[in-house]
Formats: sequence, structure tokens, C-alpha cells
Amino acid sequence: MKHKLLIVTVLGLFILNSCTKKETIIQEYNPPQPKLFGTWKMIGQNSSDTNYYVFPNDGSNFMYVLTVSPNNFRNSQGFAYKATDKQLQAYSTLLNYNVSNDTLYLMESPNISTRLVKISNPSFTPANFMNPSSVVKKINVPRGIGSNTRPFGIEGNYLYLYGNQNGNEFIYKFNSSTELHEDSGGVSEPASTCIKAGTIYTAFDNGNYNIYKSTTSAIGAMSVISNNTLPYANAISVNPNSGVIYAYTNDAKIYSGTENSNFNELFNFASYGVYNVLYYKNDEFLCIRNNNICKVSIAPNFKVLANYQSFPGFSIYQLSTNGSDVWCYGYDSISGTYKLIKVAI
Repeated sequence: MKHKLLIVTVLGLFILNSCTKKETIIQEYNPPQPKLFGTWKMIGQNSSDTNYYVFPNDGSNFMYVLTVSPNNFRNSQGFAYKATDKQLQAYSTLLNYNVSNDTLYLMESPNISTRLVKISNPSFTPANFMNPSSVVKKINVPRGIGSNTRPFGIEGNYLYLYGNQNGNEFIYKFNSSTELHEDSGGVSEPASTCIKAGTIYTAFDNGNYNIYKSTTSAIGAMSVISNNTLPYANAISVNPNSGVIYAYTNDAKIYSGTENSNFNELFNFASYGVYNVLYYKNDEFLCIRNNNICKVSIAPNFKVLANYQSFPGFSIYQLSTNGSDVWCYGYDSISGTYKLIKVAI
């Protein structure tokens, strides 16, 4: 009898515990879907540029800041971001945000906010905002070529690069196919070069110097071809059809002239934020702005013709062209080394 009573008591306790037990269900936390997707135009900023914030609905968690200047210079930057329905974290900044109808408010503090308006049917995307470009070839910087190299002449596979070896300065004839120096000529100052039908034109940017010429077969045998000196000419280029030579100086002015003539100021780029301006072709010039290659014309009025996409992980320091080939010298953060890259634009 006692055994039966014990069994009933235990069974009753088991049933009672089963009825009062609480189950805990563990689920993965998924933050609310952000309301940020789309293209937003910044309103009321203290700048003449137009800025767009783009949040693609593609699962990438990348946002883009697209900028257009009054002259149509463009720039595109991409950032990884995280967002909930109230906060946005991007480029090491945490912002509160609020979406009201088609208006986005980004709040740095209770008293500081940025207002953006949604663009319903934008005519651009981060992919087509800039003109396409690509890297055709990438090579290590050759012996003797350092961070003070200048824009260089291009003749087929040959690049005529300024460099320094054991304290002595040279223009090297470098074969980009074999990656070997094949010739050199001594110079006294940092030099920029360009090539026209076997003639090397050279400008110097460490003071006031004339423009010189030599030949690809006798690099160091230079003779003066300008009737005046130019201050700190750090990029030289030539129109191979007309023979007009262009020298860009470090005060953002470009001068033009021909052999045995005066070089006169042609255009002042100081207000455009560009550097390394070189003649390209069809009366167009290439330059660098915000790590992008840009194509511009200066006559009859200044006009931006193209803004080329930047190259991932590459910082452009110098640009060189002969009207068909385009090369850049700069730093490759992916490999942690300086490189020469040939690009297609």
C-alpha cells in the first residue's frame, strides 16, 4: 500500500511540473530592415558641390557618396556600413537617422543634422556615375625610380623615366616588356619628358629652366629649344601633329610654344583643383583630380569631358600619356609597393 502511494505521489509531482514548466526559445537577432535603400540628394550643404548618398538594395552593405562639382568634376567613394532602423555606422562614424516620407535626416548631435531628399528615378548608379577604366598592365617600379619621378615620355614599350642612382640623376630608357633599363642620360634636376618622333622634350621643375630637347639615341645630349625659362615646370607634353609643346608648372598654369619660340601662358587651372595636366589628343587634356583621371578641354571654354573610375587600392602620383597609351605611377596599397600601371580609358 505504501509503495502504491509513493508511485502516485511521484507521478502527481511529475504531472504538476510538466504543467508549470516554461520553455525558452533562442532565436537569432535580426535588426529591423533599414529604410535607407535608394539615392538621396544632400540639401543645404555649405558647398557648391552636389552630393548624393546611395544605399543599394543588393545585400552588399556598401554605401556610396557621389559628388559632382559645378564644372562636372565627379568623384565616387564607397564605404561599408551597418544600420538598424535608427542608427547608421559608416566610415568610423555613428549617426542617428530618421526617415520621414522622402526626407532622410542624418544626426551627428541633437543640434547638428544633415537633410537629404530621395531621388525617385535617378539617371545614374554608382556603377555608371564615372567613366569606365581598367588596368592593362602592372609592373614593379624599376631600379633608381623613386617617389620624385615625374611624368615620362612613352614610345611603344619604352618609358623615359627620371630617376636617381647613388646620388646621380638620370633619364632612363626603360623597357616595360623586359622590365630592364636599356640606356640612360645624365640630368641635373628632376625632369619630365615627352616624345615626338624620336625627339625627347625635357622640362625641369626645381627652379627656372628652359625647355630642352635631345633624341632617343642620345638622351643626355640636350639643347635649348625655348626662348624663355619656365618656373618649376613639372609636366611636359606635346601635340605630335602640330608640334606644339605644353609645359605645366607647379602654380597650376600651362604654357605652350614650339621649338625656338617663347612659351606663353595658355590657361590657369588654379581654381579647378587639378594637377599633372598633359596634352592628350584632339585638343583635349588629361589631369588628375581626387585620385581620378579626368579629361578636359580648355577652348573655347573650360569643360570636363570625362571622369574615369579610380583603380582599387591604387593612389595615382603621376600621369603620363602619348595620346594613345596612358601610364600612372603611384602606390599600390594591396601589395604595399610603388608600381607603374598601364591603364585603358
